Amino acid sequence: MNKKITCIIFTSLIFSFLLVSSVFAETIVLKTGDKVQGNLIEKTGKYIKIEFAGVPMTYYLDEIYSIDGKQINVKVEPELDNAIKFKDADSAIAYWKDKIQNNPKDFQALNSLGMLYASLNKFPEAIIYFEKSVAVNPNYAQGFTNLGLAYNYLNQPEKAFGFLQRALEINPKSAETNNNLGRFYIDRQEFEKALIFCQKAAEINPQFADAYSNLGFIYVSLQKFDLGIVNLKKAVALNPRDATNYENLGYVFFLTGKSDQARDYFQKAKGLYAEKSDSEGVTRIEEFIKKLP
Repeated sequence: MNKKITCIIFTSLIFSFLLVSSVFAETIVLKTGDKVQGNLIEKTGKYIKIEFAGVPMTYYLDEIYSIDGKQINVKVEPELDNAIKFKDADSAIAYWKDKIQNNPKDFQALNSLGMLYASLNKFPEAIIYFEKSVAVNPNYAQGFTNLGLAYNYLNQPEKAFGFLQRALEINPKSAETNNNLGRFYIDRQEFEKALIFCQKAAEINPQFADAYSNLGFIYVSLQKFDLGIVNLKKAVALNPRDATNYENLGYVFFLTGKSDQARDYFQKAKGLYAEKSDSEGVTRIEEFIKKLP
């Protein structure tokens, strides 16, 4: 198998897992009533950052109801508390709309309602509220980031890029925004451009595991396998509970004919998937292990 075909196969396999698969270390229940599961990247007295579906997202503490079952020490109105407990999306929507009606300039509430619609895969509705959020606060980088991600899901790359670029203009030292732009270019297989932004993300935050995951993917796609392995190993060192990085390393070694190393990383990934009761992950790994000599 020549290198070009190997790289194409690797791209098609690993890319889907970078976007879809992840090992969930934290369960965040938002005041929207929505649940988000992801790897905790950063936590401060004002906000947390987690990886959600491979994308780093910022949530302010006043948007969060609980983290891994521990309620955040902020006042929660009875109507919203009921919506969260019973997973009643309609009640949660009504709560945020009422809150916005009382204060139309509450840009965080507008953003939260947009996030709720996005979680329901209602991206056109989500975009309406993200746009209102940044109209109230033109320097709200998270609102522009959410607009970019929403338009990217809707396969409108020009609008997605414009909003992600605006988020970067507001905060050029944001590792998260640089990484999001890198992923934008990865989506379009423009790996040289993606490399610039993901390298910048890693420079800004050397502890940013997702940036190294993306760098690993980019280098392997460029057939620079040694650099790909180096960066994927950095991602593993920074986030040893993320099965995806072990799985991706297994793929690299599988594709480069290093069966023993591939088996080791696949076994580690399988164990982590099993701990999280991810039967699809376990089955997927078992199928690849069967292909090893």
